[in-house]
Amino acid sequence: MISSYAPETALSGPLLGWLRRRARSGTLMGCVDTGALIFAEAGLLTQTPAAVHFEALRGYRETYADQMFVDRMFDLSGNRCSSAGGVATFDMTLALIERFCGRDLAKRVAEILTYRPTEHAGPQQKMLSDTSLVRMDRNLGRAMDLMLVNLSEPLSISAISAQIGVAQWTLARLFKRHLRQTPADYYRYLRLSQARNLLLNSAYPVSQVAALCGFENPESFARAYRRQFGETATNTRATQDLRAD
Repeated sequence: MISSYAPETALSGPLLGWLRRRARSGTLMGCVDTGALIFAEAGLLTQTPAAVHFEALRGYRETYADQMFVDRMFDLSGNRCSSAGGVATFDMTLALIERFCGRDLAKRVAEILTYRPTEHAGPQQKMLSDTSLVRMDRNLGRAMDLMLVNLSEPLSISAISAQIGVAQWTLARLFKRHLRQTPADYYRYLRLSQARNLLLNSAYPVSQVAALCGFENPESFARAYRRQFGETATNTRATQDLRAD
């Protein structure tokens, strides 16, 4: 269930009834971002949680006190799956592939999409990653999570440091030690990787892809993209067009 910015406009008796029937039949059902609110209206979250964006968590819980919303990038529990939105949906999808087709295929899909899965606490989210957050400093993991859920409207490194409660120089040291990059370089890499995924797997114009990944200036996006991947964004899109043919 995906509902964009106005989930309440999608609410209707027939839709809620259909969701309840699907749930009773044991169908695997999933929601992304604000789609969790529609699941809540249908009463589908009283025993199985839905992952939501951490900034929206408090408001969701106040509105739906009897529902289960959790501060996770994604959740895969029983016959329910959910993601907090944005790039976290890739992690949820890879977890589904791993469940039904095995870890090797999930890893291969991630490689094809040039996507580096993250790893979060919880038995349902043990995706393979060369930079496993479980083995890293907790503050580094929290900083990376903030970056992942703020790709379209990037936070400043100082804002990230403040939110996780560490000095900016400490955060820089953690990134250098574990990832051999500055926080800004790693954040840029995540945004450009998301842009590449969108160019290969969506019909968004290049200019819109740049905006969706937090680049207000198309020229700066073009330069950064070429430095990262050795080709222009237009070349990448042409690759998608060739595959479609």
